[in-house]
Amino acid sequence: MARIRSIKPEFWDDEHIASLPMECRLFYIGCWTFADDQGVFNANPSFLKSRIFPYDDDLKVSEVKAWLKKLEELSWDTFDAGLVAI
Repeated sequence: MARIRSIKPEFWDDEHIASLPMECRLFYIGCWTFADDQGVFNANPSFLKSRIFPYDDDLKVSEVKAWLKKLEELSWDTFDAGLVAI
């Protein structure tokens, strides 16, 4: 279930976050709304694309996969079950 989340002002100051493409930063924020209270969410690229960018028909699932990879490089823990903790 999606949740209402807040973006702290410090988010914009993070140099690691700032190094990501703008679309990836928006995707990262979108992922928060699908994370449970422990920060875990379904990391299925097709699911996330359909929920975060439902009207962007030109967006490819492969792009979402690439964003997940970039975010994983920022030290997310990826689990075998396709869940991610942020």
